[in-house]
Amino acid sequence: MKKILFTMIAMLMTLALNAQISVWDGTYENWDTIHSGTTDDPILIENAAQLARMSQFIYCSQEPKYYKLTTDIDLDNRIWNPIGYIESVSCPEFNGYFDGDNHTIYNPSNTLFYSTYNGYIKNLTTRGSVVYREAEYYNFGLITYWAPLVENCHNYCDIIINAHSYMTAGSIAGECNTIINCSNHGNITINADNLSWCFVGGIAGGADVIEECYNTGDLNIEISNCNKCKIGGISGLIITEISHSYNTGNIMVNCENSYAGGIVGDMNEYINPLNDIFINSCYNAGNIEAANVGGIIAKTDHENITINVDNCYYINTIASINDYGSPKSESEMKTQDFVNLLNDGGNFYAMDDLYVNRGFPIFAIYYSVDETVFENKISVYPNPANSVVTISGDNLLKIEIFNIIGQTVFSTICNADENTINIANLNSGIYLIKVGTTNGKEFATRIVKE
Repeated sequence: MKKILFTMIAMLMTLALNAQISVWDGTYENWDTIHSGTTDDPILIENAAQLARMSQFIYCSQEPKYYKLTTDIDLDNRIWNPIGYIESVSCPEFNGYFDGDNHTIYNPSNTLFYSTYNGYIKNLTTRGSVVYREAEYYNFGLITYWAPLVENCHNYCDIIINAHSYMTAGSIAGECNTIINCSNHGNITINADNLSWCFVGGIAGGADVIEECYNTGDLNIEISNCNKCKIGGISGLIITEISHSYNTGNIMVNCENSYAGGIVGDMNEYINPLNDIFINSCYNAGNIEAANVGGIIAKTDHENITINVDNCYYINTIASINDYGSPKSESEMKTQDFVNLLNDGGNFYAMDDLYVNRGFPIFAIYYSVDETVFENKISVYPNPANSVVTISGDNLLKIEIFNIIGQTVFSTICNADENTINIANLNSGIYLIKVGTTNGKEFATRIVKE
C-alpha cells in the first residue's frame, strides 16, 4: 500500500480559535489553595492576575511546587517583574515546576522567569511585537534568565537589548542546563558601546545540552568594542552537546573581536574542568557576517579539548575559517537525500513539503497514512471546501486542523461518527487535518480552503 508522510511542525504551539485570553490589568490575585501543588494536583494559574502574583511570591522557603497554566495570557506590555526576582530578598529564585500547558503569553515586556533554582519551565509560547530592554540583568531570555530545564517553549517576539558591561542572551534562555524542543522566530538585536563579553544565540546565550531546537530569526549584533563576542545561530556558548538542531536565520555581527558560528559561537571556557564538546546532526542555512565565521562552530583554538562535529552541514556561501562541518549548496539542502543524510537512520527531519522553512528540512512528527484505510474508513469532504467540511468514520476521538506554519486553528473532541466543522472564518489556503481514533491510531490529510 502506498504511504504518504504528512509533515506537521510545532504542533504544540496551539492557538485555538476559541481560546479565551486573560488580559492583565496590573492587579494581583492569589490562586486557589485547594490544590496541593503535586504532579497529580498542580496549582492552577487561571488568569493573568494569578500569574502576576507568582512574581511577588517568595519561593526559597517553600518546597518545590507544580504549577499549571490554564489559559492564554495577555500581559499588555505592562511593566513586568520576572517571577523569582525580588530585589530585597536574599533567595528569591523560582523553586518549582511550571507547565504552560501549551498556552501563549502575549505582549510580554520582560523575561517571564528570572532564575529557577529547581524544577523546569515547559510548554509555553510567547507572542507579540517588540520586547525592548535595557540589560539590567546581564542575562536575558524571554522565557527565563536561567533554569535547569526548558522544554517545548517557543518565541515569536522580536527582542532589542541595549547592553551594558556584559551580556548573555537568547530568545528562550540567557543560560540553561538543558534545552529541548524549543524554537525562536523573532529577530534579536544587541546594541552596546563597550562590553567585557557578549554571548548571544538564537535559542540561548549559553547552555550545557541543547536538543531538537531551531532558530529562524535574524541576529544583529552592533558593538563598538567587545573583549569576547561569541554568537551562534542556536547558542553563543555550549558546554557539552548540541544535537539535531538547525538555524536558518542570518547573523550579522559588527564587532572586531567576534566569532560567529551557524550553530554555536564557542565552547564555554569558564567551565573548569573543560569538557570535550559534541555537535551532531545539525545544519545551518543562514548567512553569517562577522570577523571570524564558522559554518557550524566559530572559535575552535582550545588546547586539550576535543571538538566532535559529526553529520553537520552549512550553506556553501559561507567562507568558514575551519573545517568543522561540510558545505552544501542550497539546492542540495532542499532534497530528500539531504534529509536522509541528516537523519542518519532516524526520523528527526523531514522535507519541507509546505514550504514553511523556505524549502530547508524541518522537524516533523510523521503520520504514515494508508490511503486505502483513509479513503474507506475515514472520509473528509468536500475538498476543496468553502464554508464547512465533514469528517466521518468509525471510532473517532479527536479532530485537529493545522495551518501551514503548524498552528492549531481548530480542535474538538468527537461525540459522533460524523462531524461537520465550520471553516468559513479560515483564510484561503492549504490546511492539515489530523484525526485520532479511540484505538490509538492517527491519520492526516490535506484540505484546501477556497
